[in-house]
Amino acid sequence: MKKRAFAILIAALLALTMLSGCGSTNTGGTSNAGGTGNTKVNVGGSSVETGQAWPANWPTDIPKLDGKVKSSVSTDVHSNTGLSVFLSVSDVSVVKAYADKLVSQGYKSGTVLDEGGDYAASLKGSAYSVSVTFSHDTNDASVTVTAAQ
Repeated sequence: MKKRAFAILIAALLALTMLSGCGSTNTGGTSNAGGTGNTKVNVGGSSVETGQAWPANWPTDIPKLDGKVKSSVSTDVHSNTGLSVFLSVSDVSVVKAYADKLVSQGYKSGTVLDEGGDYAASLKGSAYSVSVTFSHDTNDASVTVTAAQ
């Protein structure tokens, strides 16, 4: 299974697992998320947004990685937000420059893996933790944002 497909599967399963514990019989509804074209489903005060655009609730203080969005998922469960965007980018330099930009904005660099053309970095800010990855096999990248712990 390709890395991107596996990552999407994990994100979707995580979202469904988090929503299954809501305990509400309110099935909510679906809507166009902030005019993005993404689909947003509301269930018992929690929501999941999926599509092929940046999530409507992407934090304004976190830059968007330059590339073509292939898919995205955003979960908001009991005010805990998680966002992931999967993109096609030109090469690894785009992803490395993105990580450097976050560091210049005050994010602290954590684990960095840079091997065989693949790249992964974790960064922590005061409000958010950001993980960014790149696969040289497909020129796919991902950006995942969670609340900082």
